[in-house]
Amino acid sequence: MKKILVLALALLCLAFCLLACKGKEAEDASCSTPDTVPVNAIAQELAFIGLPGGDVTFTGAQLMELERVTAETESVNASGKVTPVTATGVLLETVLQDLGASQKDYASVRVTALDGYVVEIPREILQARDIVIAWEYNGEAMNLRTVVVDERAMYWVKNIASFEFKSDGDTIALPVDRIFILETMIADLPDVEYKYHDSADRAVPIAVLIDEYVPARPDFVAMRALDGLEKNERYETFAAQFIKYTGENAPLYIGPNLAVGMRLREVLCMQVGGDVIVSVETAMRQAGLSAGEGLPLAVLFEIAGMKSTDSCALDTADGQEWLFTVKGKDGIVIIEDGVIVVYIDNTKVENLLSITALSVKK
Repeated sequence: MKKILVLALALLCLAFCLLACKGKEAEDASCSTPDTVPVNAIAQELAFIGLPGGDVTFTGAQLMELERVTAETESVNASGKVTPVTATGVLLETVLQDLGASQKDYASVRVTALDGYVVEIPREILQARDIVIAWEYNGEAMNLRTVVVDERAMYWVKNIASFEFKSDGDTIALPVDRIFILETMIADLPDVEYKYHDSADRAVPIAVLIDEYVPARPDFVAMRALDGLEKNERYETFAAQFIKYTGENAPLYIGPNLAVGMRLREVLCMQVGGDVIVSVETAMRQAGLSAGEGLPLAVLFEIAGMKSTDSCALDTADGQEWLFTVKGKDGIVIIEDGVIVVYIDNTKVENLLSITALSVKK
């Protein structure tokens, strides 16, 4: 009987340990790729692409011969959880200076992981933050990863494979010719049930959304959230995910195989080639408006980055097209009974699907 009791207690302790480990794994979920690659930072190769002297590849061992630093910072994940971090490695700036360059010389740096995950670090971060290429993280040996000191973990990447340096000429955004309205796009598309925490929400496959409305297939898609967080995603990765449009954090960029930190909550807009998909609901939250209040049409243009236009075509979900001269006009967008409506020039246009610029102000 005593042996049975001891055995039961041992099994109970084991169960608690397993649950604790599982909980820790959930808490430590990264903003980028999971640590599925065996730890071998010494042999790991890291490419530096787009430098004046040509492309260069370092091994982890070569990086470890450079001046090393230990940075004390904090990781803030997508849920706002703050975790103290101590990272040891070499500064990106130290590597670049040995190559006759500086991170401040560039408009952006595209960091790619071994599994294809991509983060683009913009100029303002390159100008102000230290970027550590770390091989030790909170006392544990790791594959090479980036730690951007005093910056959100959105820009931190595990298992890094390359840095690609972009000048101003490389990063000029495609001109925006058309704005799509996310809510109208979704309304007529087949959706699926999507389990999110304890909720059964609705979602639309992005591939279906794009195939139906957007012709462009660019290398990268640019996304921006309500809180201003921006990310660039490879098109093939983007197209494999979903937009969850009901429930918590909607519209939410999500996918069953997408790491938690790669998700984007409360999506404001997504640029695919020359088309920008805008969520009117998110734009209204950004402006502090309720559904019955009017969002200026000019705000949609600003969010999308569409240049000021003298005239535009408004297309509706049922195939109607309305041509308007918008110069000097105060058009507004309203949500009425779940439908996106535009009031402009004493005209009401229901089920707004897209806005196309016809002529640009000189």
